[in-house]
Amino acid sequence: MKLFDLTVNYLSKPLTIDSLPRFSYKVESDINGDKQKNYRIVVADNADMTNPVWDTGVIECEQQLFIHYEGAQLSPVTKYYWTVEVTSENGEVATESSYFVTGKLNQRWSGKWITSHYVRREGDAFGGVYLRKSFDLSKTVSEAYLTICGLGYFNSYVNGKKTGDDELSPAFTDFSKNVMYLTYDVTDSLNIGSNALSVVLGNGWYNCFAEDPWNTRAATWRHWPKLICELKVKYSDGTIETINSDTTWKGSKGPIIFNGIRNGEHYDARLELGNWTEADYDDSNWESTKIMKSPGGTLMAMEMQPIRVVHTFEPTKIYACENGWTVVFPQNMAGRCRFKFRGEAGTEITMRYCDIVKESGELDMGAIGGFIRSHGFQTDKYIKKSDDEECWNPIFVYHGFQYVNIQGLGYEPQLSDFVAEALSTDVGDIGLFSCSDELLNKVQHLCRWSTISNLHSIPTDCPHREKNGWT
Repeated sequence: MKLFDLTVNYLSKPLTIDSLPRFSYKVESDINGDKQKNYRIVVADNADMTNPVWDTGVIECEQQLFIHYEGAQLSPVTKYYWTVEVTSENGEVATESSYFVTGKLNQRWSGKWITSHYVRREGDAFGGVYLRKSFDLSKTVSEAYLTICGLGYFNSYVNGKKTGDDELSPAFTDFSKNVMYLTYDVTDSLNIGSNALSVVLGNGWYNCFAEDPWNTRAATWRHWPKLICELKVKYSDGTIETINSDTTWKGSKGPIIFNGIRNGEHYDARLELGNWTEADYDDSNWESTKIMKSPGGTLMAMEMQPIRVVHTFEPTKIYACENGWTVVFPQNMAGRCRFKFRGEAGTEITMRYCDIVKESGELDMGAIGGFIRSHGFQTDKYIKKSDDEECWNPIFVYHGFQYVNIQGLGYEPQLSDFVAEALSTDVGDIGLFSCSDELLNKVQHLCRWSTISNLHSIPTDCPHREKNGWT
Protein backbone atom coordinates (compact mmCIF):
# COMPACT_ATOMS: atom_id res chain seq x y z
CA MET A 1 0.00 0.00 0.00
CA LYS A 2 1.17 3.53 -0.72
CA LEU A 3 -0.17 7.07 -0.41
CA PHE A 4 0.09 9.58 -3.25
CA ASP A 5 -1.30 12.84 -4.66
CA LEU A 6 -1.29 14.71 -1.34
CA THR A 7 -3.02 18.08 -1.76
CA VAL A 8 -4.12 21.05 0.31
CA ASN A 9 -7.11 22.90 -1.11
CA TYR A 10 -6.74 20.90 -4.34
CA LEU A 11 -3.09 22.01 -4.75
CA SER A 12 0.14 20.05 -4.41
CA LYS A 13 2.58 21.79 -2.05
CA PRO A 14 0.87 25.19 -2.39
CA LEU A 15 2.81 28.34 -1.54
CA THR A 16 -0.20 30.59 -0.90
CA ILE A 17 -3.11 29.38 1.26
CA ASP A 18 -5.44 31.98 2.77
CA SER A 19 -8.51 29.84 3.37
CA LEU A 20 -8.93 26.98 5.83
CA PRO A 21 -6.63 24.09 4.80
CA ARG A 22 -8.44 21.00 3.55
CA PHE A 23 -6.25 17.92 3.24
CA SER A 24 -6.73 15.20 0.62
CA TYR A 25 -4.75 12.13 -0.41
CA LYS A 26 -5.14 8.92 -2.38
CA VAL A 27 -4.39 5.33 -1.40
CA GLU A 28 -3.14 2.57 -3.65
CA SER A 29 -3.00 -1.11 -2.66
CA ASP A 30 -1.98 -4.30 -4.46
CA ILE A 31 -4.59 -6.26 -2.49
CA ASN A 32 -7.93 -6.54 -4.27
CA GLY A 33 -10.75 -5.02 -2.23
CA ASP A 34 -8.46 -3.49 0.37
CA LYS A 35 -9.47 -0.12 1.80
CA GLN A 36 -8.56 2.41 4.46
CA LYS A 37 -9.41 1.53 8.05
CA ASN A 38 -8.14 4.68 9.74
CA TYR A 39 -5.94 7.75 9.25
CA ARG A 40 -3.91 10.18 11.29
CA ILE A 41 -2.79 13.65 10.13
CA VAL A 42 -0.13 15.69 11.92
CA VAL A 43 0.73 19.33 11.07
CA ALA A 44 3.80 21.18 12.39
CA ASP A 45 5.84 24.27 11.55
CA ASN A 46 9.10 22.29 11.41
CA ALA A 47 10.32 19.36 9.36
CA ASP A 48 11.03 17.34 12.51
CA MET A 49 7.28 17.48 13.29
CA THR A 50 7.97 18.42 16.92
CA ASN A 51 5.36 20.41 18.87
CA PRO A 52 2.65 19.94 16.21
CA VAL A 53 -0.05 22.57 15.76
CA TRP A 54 -2.56 19.81 14.98
CA ASP A 55 -2.70 16.08 15.55
CA THR A 56 -5.93 14.33 14.64
CA GLY A 57 -5.01 11.17 16.49
CA VAL A 58 -6.20 7.94 14.91
CA ILE A 59 -9.55 8.51 13.17
CA GLU A 60 -11.51 5.37 12.35
CA CYS A 61 -13.06 6.19 8.98
CA GLU A 62 -12.54 5.89 5.23
CA GLN A 63 -12.44 9.64 4.51
CA GLN A 64 -9.56 10.72 2.28
CA LEU A 65 -10.85 13.98 0.74
CA PHE A 66 -11.16 17.51 2.14
CA ILE A 67 -10.32 16.82 5.78
CA HIS A 68 -10.69 20.24 7.44
CA TYR A 69 -7.91 21.64 9.59
CA GLU A 70 -9.06 22.08 13.21
CA GLY A 71 -5.79 22.90 14.96
CA ALA A 72 -4.19 25.99 16.47
CA GLN A 73 -4.31 29.31 14.65
CA LEU A 74 -1.83 29.36 11.78
CA SER A 75 0.77 32.11 11.35
CA PRO A 76 0.92 34.20 8.15
CA VAL A 77 3.50 33.46 5.44
CA THR A 78 4.78 30.38 7.27
CA LYS A 79 5.73 26.94 5.98
CA TYR A 80 3.88 24.03 7.56
CA TYR A 81 4.72 20.36 7.15
CA TRP A 82 2.09 17.65 7.29
CA THR A 83 2.14 13.87 7.36
CA VAL A 84 -0.65 11.39 6.91
CA GLU A 85 -0.51 7.83 8.19
CA VAL A 86 -3.05 5.30 6.93
CA THR A 87 -3.79 1.77 8.17
CA SER A 88 -5.63 -0.52 5.79
CA GLU A 89 -8.16 -3.18 6.74
CA ASN A 90 -5.46 -5.67 5.78
CA GLY A 91 -3.22 -4.25 8.49
CA GLU A 92 -0.68 -2.48 6.28
CA VAL A 93 0.54 0.97 7.32
CA ALA A 94 1.67 3.68 4.90
CA THR A 95 2.95 7.19 5.60
CA GLU A 96 3.55 10.16 3.30
CA SER A 97 4.52 13.81 3.87
CA SER A 98 4.08 17.16 2.16
CA TYR A 99 3.91 20.85 3.05
CA PHE A 100 2.05 24.10 2.42
CA VAL A 101 2.76 27.78 2.99
CA THR A 102 0.16 30.12 4.41
CA GLY A 103 -0.68 33.44 2.84
CA LYS A 104 -1.21 36.74 4.63
CA LEU A 105 -4.25 35.35 6.50
CA ASN A 106 -5.87 38.80 6.74
CA GLN A 107 -2.70 40.27 8.25
CA ARG A 108 -2.31 43.93 7.36
CA TRP A 109 0.16 44.54 4.51
CA SER A 110 3.23 46.59 5.36
CA GLY A 111 4.14 47.02 1.69
CA LYS A 112 2.62 49.91 -0.30
CA TRP A 113 1.24 50.08 -3.83
CA ILE A 114 3.93 51.79 -5.92
CA THR A 115 4.87 52.57 -9.50
CA SER A 116 7.59 54.54 -11.27
CA HIS A 117 7.34 58.30 -10.92
CA TYR A 118 7.01 58.93 -14.67
CA VAL A 119 3.66 57.07 -14.90
CA ARG A 120 1.10 59.90 -14.85
CA ARG A 121 -1.25 59.30 -17.80
CA GLU A 122 -2.39 56.60 -20.22
CA GLY A 123 0.44 56.92 -22.73
CA ASP A 124 3.06 56.61 -19.99
CA ALA A 125 1.84 53.10 -19.21
CA PHE A 126 1.87 51.64 -22.72
CA GLY A 127 5.34 50.20 -22.12
CA GLY A 128 6.64 47.96 -19.35
CA VAL A 129 7.32 49.54 -15.96
CA TYR A 130 10.65 48.42 -14.48
CA LEU A 131 11.13 48.54 -10.69
CA ARG A 132 13.95 47.39 -8.43
CA LYS A 133 15.13 47.49 -4.81
CA SER A 134 18.69 46.91 -3.58
CA PHE A 135 19.16 45.68 -0.01
CA ASP A 136 21.72 44.00 2.22
CA LEU A 137 21.33 40.89 4.37
CA SER A 138 23.69 40.46 7.29
CA LYS A 139 23.07 36.83 8.33
CA THR A 140 22.47 33.36 6.95
CA VAL A 141 18.95 32.93 5.57
CA SER A 142 16.96 29.85 6.58
CA GLU A 143 13.71 30.72 4.78
CA ALA A 144 12.50 33.56 2.55
CA TYR A 145 9.14 34.13 0.88
CA LEU A 146 8.19 36.84 -1.59
CA THR A 147 4.49 37.74 -1.35
CA ILE A 148 3.61 39.89 -4.34
CA CYS A 149 0.93 41.30 -6.62
CA GLY A 150 1.83 43.26 -9.74
CA LEU A 151 -0.99 44.67 -11.85
CA GLY A 152 -1.92 43.97 -14.56
CA TYR A 153 0.81 41.31 -15.06
CA PHE A 154 4.27 40.99 -13.51
CA ASN A 155 7.54 39.12 -13.72
CA SER A 156 9.67 39.22 -10.57
CA TYR A 157 13.34 38.36 -10.05
CA VAL A 158 15.64 37.92 -7.05
CA ASN A 159 19.33 38.36 -7.84
CA GLY A 160 18.73 37.70 -11.53
CA LYS A 161 16.58 34.57 -11.09
CA LYS A 162 12.91 34.59 -12.10
CA THR A 163 10.88 33.72 -9.03
CA GLY A 164 8.58 31.13 -10.61
CA ASP A 165 7.56 29.32 -13.78
CA ASP A 166 4.13 30.97 -13.92
CA GLU A 167 3.14 33.29 -16.76
CA LEU A 168 0.61 36.12 -17.06
CA SER A 169 0.10 36.41 -13.30
CA PRO A 170 -1.97 37.32 -11.37
CA ALA A 171 -5.31 35.87 -12.45
CA PHE A 172 -7.97 38.07 -14.09
CA THR A 173 -10.55 39.31 -11.55
CA ASP A 174 -12.82 42.29 -11.05
CA PHE A 175 -9.89 44.20 -9.57
CA SER A 176 -12.21 46.59 -7.73
CA LYS A 177 -13.53 43.59 -5.72
CA ASN A 178 -10.68 41.07 -5.46
CA VAL A 179 -6.99 41.21 -6.33
CA MET A 180 -4.91 38.05 -6.21
CA TYR A 181 -1.36 37.79 -4.91
CA LEU A 182 1.22 35.00 -5.20
CA THR A 183 3.97 33.74 -2.90
CA TYR A 184 7.36 32.42 -4.03
CA ASP A 185 10.00 30.54 -2.08
CA VAL A 186 13.18 32.54 -2.80
CA THR A 187 15.36 31.09 -0.04
CA ASP A 188 17.99 29.73 -2.42
CA SER A 189 18.24 33.00 -4.37
CA LEU A 190 19.38 35.24 -1.49
CA ASN A 191 22.93 35.87 -0.30
CA ILE A 192 24.67 37.35 2.70
CA GLY A 193 25.57 40.86 1.56
CA SER A 194 24.12 42.67 -1.45
CA ASN A 195 20.82 41.55 -2.99
CA ALA A 196 18.25 42.88 -5.45
CA LEU A 197 14.52 42.39 -5.90
CA SER A 198 13.33 43.41 -9.37
CA VAL A 199 9.91 43.50 -11.04
CA VAL A 200 8.64 44.42 -14.51
CA LEU A 201 4.95 45.28 -14.84
CA GLY A 202 2.66 44.86 -17.85
CA ASN A 203 -0.85 46.16 -18.47
CA GLY A 204 -2.77 42.88 -18.71
CA TRP A 205 -6.50 43.16 -18.02
CA TYR A 206 -6.01 45.81 -15.35
CA ASN A 207 -5.15 48.49 -17.92
CA CYS A 208 -6.75 47.19 -21.12
CA PHE A 209 -6.77 50.40 -23.20
CA ALA A 210 -7.70 49.02 -26.66
CA GLU A 211 -10.97 50.18 -28.21
CA ASP A 212 -13.24 47.15 -28.58
CA PRO A 213 -16.98 46.36 -28.84
CA TRP A 214 -17.07 45.24 -25.19
CA ASN A 215 -15.89 48.62 -23.90
CA THR A 216 -13.17 46.99 -21.82
CA ARG A 217 -11.27 50.27 -21.61
CA ALA A 218 -14.14 51.72 -19.54
CA ALA A 219 -13.82 49.06 -16.81
CA THR A 220 -14.37 50.57 -13.37
CA TRP A 221 -11.09 49.15 -12.06
CA ARG A 222 -8.84 50.42 -14.84
CA HIS A 223 -5.67 52.25 -13.79
CA TRP A 224 -1.92 52.29 -14.39
CA PRO A 225 0.41 49.34 -13.59
CA LYS A 226 1.40 49.10 -9.94
CA LEU A 227 3.08 46.78 -7.45
CA ILE A 228 2.72 45.70 -3.84
CA CYS A 229 5.05 43.16 -2.23
CA GLU A 230 6.73 41.95 0.94
CA LEU A 231 9.87 39.84 1.13
CA LYS A 232 9.85 38.01 4.47
CA VAL A 233 13.35 36.81 5.40
CA LYS A 234 13.83 34.44 8.31
CA TYR A 235 17.43 34.09 9.51
CA SER A 236 18.97 30.93 10.91
CA ASP A 237 18.97 32.53 14.38
CA GLY A 238 15.17 32.86 14.22
CA THR A 239 14.98 36.62 13.68
CA ILE A 240 12.87 38.01 10.83
CA GLU A 241 13.37 40.95 8.47
CA THR A 242 10.90 42.23 5.87
CA ILE A 243 11.68 44.17 2.69
CA ASN A 244 8.60 46.07 1.51
CA SER A 245 7.52 47.90 -1.60
CA ASP A 246 7.82 51.62 -0.81
CA THR A 247 9.33 54.84 -2.14
CA THR A 248 12.90 53.60 -1.55
CA TRP A 249 12.51 51.54 -4.73
CA LYS A 250 13.76 52.83 -8.10
CA GLY A 251 11.86 52.89 -11.41
CA SER A 252 12.67 53.11 -15.11
CA LYS A 253 11.39 52.67 -18.62
CA GLY A 254 12.87 49.76 -20.57
CA PRO A 255 12.83 47.73 -23.79
CA ILE A 256 9.14 46.76 -23.62
CA ILE A 257 7.84 49.93 -25.28
CA PHE A 258 4.25 48.69 -25.71
CA ASN A 259 2.08 45.88 -24.37
CA GLY A 260 -1.66 45.38 -24.69
CA ILE A 261 -3.42 42.11 -23.94
CA ARG A 262 -5.70 42.54 -26.97
CA ASN A 263 -2.96 43.97 -29.18
CA GLY A 264 0.55 42.59 -28.76
CA GLU A 265 3.97 43.42 -27.37
CA HIS A 266 6.65 45.68 -28.90
CA TYR A 267 10.25 45.30 -27.77
CA ASP A 268 13.16 47.59 -28.66
CA ALA A 269 16.30 45.66 -27.71
CA ARG A 270 18.36 48.86 -28.10
CA LEU A 271 16.73 50.08 -24.87
CA GLU A 272 17.70 47.06 -22.77
CA LEU A 273 18.84 47.90 -19.24
CA GLY A 274 21.71 45.44 -18.93
CA ASN A 275 21.83 43.26 -15.81
CA TRP A 276 19.06 45.28 -14.13
CA THR A 277 17.88 42.29 -12.06
CA GLU A 278 21.29 41.70 -10.47
CA ALA A 279 22.52 42.99 -7.11
CA ASP A 280 25.59 44.76 -8.52
CA TYR A 281 23.60 46.84 -11.04
CA ASP A 282 24.10 50.60 -10.93
CA ASP A 283 20.62 52.15 -10.73
CA SER A 284 21.82 55.64 -9.79
CA ASN A 285 20.26 57.09 -12.96
CA TRP A 286 16.87 55.45 -12.29
CA GLU A 287 14.15 57.71 -10.98
CA SER A 288 12.14 57.54 -7.77
CA THR A 289 8.91 55.66 -7.21
CA LYS A 290 5.63 56.91 -5.79
CA ILE A 291 2.77 55.59 -3.70
CA MET A 292 -0.34 54.69 -5.74
CA LYS A 293 -3.95 54.26 -4.76
CA SER A 294 -5.12 50.71 -4.14
CA PRO A 295 -7.01 49.00 -6.97
CA GLY A 296 -9.86 48.75 -4.48
CA GLY A 297 -10.24 45.00 -4.27
CA THR A 298 -9.43 42.78 -1.32
CA LEU A 299 -5.99 41.20 -1.60
CA MET A 300 -6.45 37.44 -1.56
CA ALA A 301 -4.22 34.45 -2.23
CA MET A 302 -4.27 33.02 -5.74
CA GLU A 303 -5.30 29.51 -4.68
CA MET A 304 -5.31 28.04 -8.16
CA GLN A 305 -2.89 26.65 -10.67
CA PRO A 306 -1.23 29.54 -12.55
CA ILE A 307 -0.85 29.90 -16.30
CA ARG A 308 2.24 28.06 -17.50
CA VAL A 309 3.82 26.92 -20.75
CA VAL A 310 1.94 23.61 -21.04
CA HIS A 311 3.21 22.48 -24.47
CA THR A 312 5.83 23.49 -27.01
CA PHE A 313 5.65 22.91 -30.77
CA GLU A 314 8.25 23.10 -33.51
CA PRO A 315 7.07 24.40 -36.89
CA THR A 316 6.33 22.02 -39.74
CA LYS A 317 6.74 24.46 -42.62
CA ILE A 318 7.91 27.94 -43.61
CA TYR A 319 6.93 29.52 -46.92
CA ALA A 320 7.44 32.88 -48.61
CA CYS A 321 4.36 35.00 -49.27
CA GLU A 322 3.64 38.48 -50.52
CA ASN A 323 4.12 39.87 -47.01
CA GLY A 324 7.30 38.22 -45.78
CA TRP A 325 7.34 34.66 -44.45
CA THR A 326 4.67 32.51 -42.83
CA VAL A 327 5.55 29.89 -40.21
CA VAL A 328 3.18 26.92 -39.84
CA PHE A 329 2.76 24.97 -36.60
CA PRO A 330 1.08 21.55 -36.24
CA GLN A 331 -1.50 22.73 -33.68
CA ASN A 332 -3.96 25.60 -33.31
CA MET A 333 -3.25 27.00 -29.84
CA ALA A 334 -3.21 29.97 -27.49
CA GLY A 335 0.20 31.25 -26.55
CA ARG A 336 3.23 32.91 -28.07
CA CYS A 337 6.30 32.20 -30.17
CA ARG A 338 9.99 32.18 -29.27
CA PHE A 339 12.13 33.70 -32.00
CA LYS A 340 15.74 33.75 -33.17
CA PHE A 341 16.51 36.81 -35.27
CA ARG A 342 19.54 37.58 -37.43
CA GLY A 343 20.32 40.71 -39.42
CA GLU A 344 21.60 44.21 -38.80
CA ALA A 345 21.16 46.32 -35.69
CA GLY A 346 18.08 48.52 -35.92
CA THR A 347 16.11 46.07 -38.06
CA GLU A 348 12.42 46.15 -37.13
CA ILE A 349 10.62 42.82 -37.37
CA THR A 350 6.84 42.46 -37.23
CA MET A 351 5.08 39.23 -36.23
CA ARG A 352 1.35 38.73 -36.82
CA TYR A 353 -0.52 35.73 -35.41
CA CYS A 354 -3.58 34.04 -36.96
CA ASP A 355 -5.39 30.68 -37.07
CA ILE A 356 -6.50 30.76 -40.73
CA VAL A 357 -4.74 31.42 -44.05
CA LYS A 358 -6.18 32.26 -47.44
CA GLU A 359 -5.62 30.14 -50.54
CA SER A 360 -2.87 32.60 -51.45
CA GLY A 361 -1.07 31.71 -48.20
CA GLU A 362 -1.63 35.13 -46.61
CA LEU A 363 -3.12 35.37 -43.12
CA ASP A 364 -6.92 35.63 -43.08
CA MET A 365 -7.81 38.05 -40.29
CA GLY A 366 -11.36 38.61 -41.57
CA ALA A 367 -13.16 36.64 -38.87
CA ILE A 368 -11.08 37.78 -35.90
CA GLY A 369 -9.34 41.06 -36.68
CA GLY A 370 -12.19 43.55 -37.01
CA PHE A 371 -13.12 43.85 -33.35
CA ILE A 372 -10.01 45.63 -32.01
CA ARG A 373 -10.10 49.20 -33.28
CA SER A 374 -6.90 50.66 -31.88
CA HIS A 375 -3.22 49.79 -31.41
CA GLY A 376 -3.22 46.78 -33.75
CA PHE A 377 -4.29 43.16 -33.25
CA GLN A 378 -2.25 40.04 -32.44
CA THR A 379 0.91 41.82 -33.58
CA ASP A 380 4.31 41.76 -31.88
CA LYS A 381 7.30 43.84 -32.91
CA TYR A 382 11.02 43.54 -32.23
CA ILE A 383 13.91 45.92 -33.00
CA LYS A 384 17.40 44.41 -33.04
CA LYS A 385 20.18 45.88 -30.91
CA SER A 386 23.17 44.29 -32.68
CA ASP A 387 24.32 42.47 -35.80
CA ASP A 388 24.43 39.20 -33.84
CA GLU A 389 21.75 36.55 -33.44
CA GLU A 390 19.17 37.58 -30.83
CA CYS A 391 16.48 35.52 -29.09
CA TRP A 392 13.19 36.92 -27.80
CA ASN A 393 9.62 36.16 -26.80
CA PRO A 394 6.83 38.40 -25.47
CA ILE A 395 5.98 38.03 -21.77
CA PHE A 396 2.79 40.04 -21.23
CA VAL A 397 0.50 38.85 -24.06
CA TYR A 398 -0.87 35.68 -25.58
CA HIS A 399 -2.41 35.07 -29.00
CA GLY A 400 -4.63 32.50 -30.69
CA PHE A 401 -2.76 31.07 -33.67
CA GLN A 402 -1.43 28.29 -35.83
CA TYR A 403 0.35 30.58 -38.28
CA VAL A 404 2.81 33.41 -37.66
CA ASN A 405 3.64 35.88 -40.41
CA ILE A 406 7.11 37.48 -40.16
CA GLN A 407 7.92 40.75 -41.93
CA GLY A 408 11.18 42.67 -41.97
CA LEU A 409 13.66 39.81 -42.27
CA GLY A 410 16.43 40.28 -44.79
CA TYR A 411 17.12 36.55 -45.08
CA GLU A 412 15.33 33.21 -45.42
CA PRO A 413 14.42 31.95 -41.93
CA GLN A 414 14.95 28.35 -40.79
CA LEU A 415 12.58 26.03 -38.94
CA SER A 416 14.96 26.08 -35.98
CA ASP A 417 14.39 29.83 -35.60
CA PHE A 418 10.93 29.32 -34.11
CA VAL A 419 9.24 27.49 -31.22
CA ALA A 420 5.57 27.92 -30.29
CA GLU A 421 4.63 27.86 -26.61
CA ALA A 422 1.05 27.01 -25.63
CA LEU A 423 -0.01 28.97 -22.54
CA SER A 424 -2.87 27.77 -20.36
CA THR A 425 -3.92 27.47 -16.74
CA ASP A 426 -1.98 24.37 -15.75
CA VAL A 427 -4.89 22.16 -14.71
CA GLY A 428 -3.35 18.92 -15.99
CA ASP A 429 -5.09 15.90 -17.49
CA ILE A 430 -7.41 13.77 -15.36
CA GLY A 431 -8.55 11.41 -18.12
CA LEU A 432 -7.94 10.31 -21.69
CA PHE A 433 -10.14 9.08 -24.51
CA SER A 434 -9.35 7.14 -27.67
CA CYS A 435 -11.19 4.63 -29.82
CA SER A 436 -10.95 2.75 -33.12
CA ASP A 437 -12.77 5.53 -35.04
CA GLU A 438 -10.23 8.13 -36.18
CA LEU A 439 -12.96 10.71 -36.79
CA LEU A 440 -14.05 10.53 -33.15
CA ASN A 441 -10.40 10.72 -32.08
CA LYS A 442 -10.02 13.92 -34.12
CA VAL A 443 -13.18 15.39 -32.60
CA GLN A 444 -11.83 14.57 -29.12
CA HIS A 445 -8.51 16.20 -30.01
CA LEU A 446 -10.28 19.36 -31.19
CA CYS A 447 -12.45 19.54 -28.06
CA ARG A 448 -9.46 19.04 -25.78
CA TRP A 449 -7.41 21.76 -27.45
CA SER A 450 -10.38 24.13 -27.52
CA THR A 451 -10.48 23.75 -23.74
CA ILE A 452 -6.72 24.13 -23.25
CA SER A 453 -6.68 27.24 -25.45
CA ASN A 454 -9.50 28.87 -23.47
CA LEU A 455 -8.25 28.44 -19.91
CA HIS A 456 -6.45 31.62 -18.89
CA SER A 457 -7.37 31.94 -15.20
CA ILE A 458 -11.01 32.04 -16.32
CA PRO A 459 -12.74 29.97 -19.03
CA THR A 460 -12.95 32.12 -22.18
CA ASP A 461 -14.79 31.88 -25.48
CA CYS A 462 -11.83 32.37 -27.83
CA PRO A 463 -8.15 33.17 -27.34
CA HIS A 464 -7.75 35.72 -30.15
CA ARG A 465 -10.76 37.87 -31.03
CA GLU A 466 -12.35 38.38 -27.59
CA LYS A 467 -10.59 36.54 -24.74
CA ASN A 468 -13.83 37.07 -22.81
CA GLY A 469 -15.51 34.94 -20.18
CA TRP A 470 -19.22 35.00 -20.83
CA THR A 471 -20.49 33.41 -17.62
